[in-house]
Amino acid sequence: MASKHWILITGPPGIGKTTLITKVSKELSRRHIPTVGFFTEEVRQNGQRTGFDIVSIKTYNDSHRVGKYSVDLKSFEAIAIPNLKPVKSCKDAVVVIDEIGKMELFSKSFEHTVLELFSNDNQQFILATIPIAKNKPLPLVDTLRSRSDIKLIDVVSRENRNELVQTIVDEFTK
Repeated sequence: MASKHWILITGPPGIGKTTLITKVSKELSRRHIPTVGFFTEEVRQNGQRTGFDIVSIKTYNDSHRVGKYSVDLKSFEAIAIPNLKPVKSCKDAVVVIDEIGKMELFSKSFEHTVLELFSNDNQQFILATIPIAKNKPLPLVDTLRSRSDIKLIDVVSRENRNELVQTIVDEFTK
């Protein structure tokens, strides 16, 4: 069995989890370490966050809602799932998933794909973000959070976030 480096990044909304994994992905790419997966970007209008776009790493009207945001499952699944599937043929790639949370888990296909990844002992490298633990449980997130083979990293401040980039890159380049 290959040595696993599975990291979950957690922290409150707006603390910079996506910024952190984006910086890590860029640094890994600079070192010619393949990454696959996706991250999300805020969509803002007049300075207010109005939603999120999903951005592929390689290289909205719906009944599913979280607060004031709708989740376009077809679009999400069309981008996220294919960007996680090639991993089977590229075991040395770092799989980036931003995030495994309430909106994303409306997709049972996404949930199945994530479970598949975390069930594959040959998948060496995973970097994902999860929401901070709250009163309303998310069974998949809670299961992942409690696994002994996962390193859980808390982003608690912008300073801490910036310091974590090198720590995480080092984890994947050991």
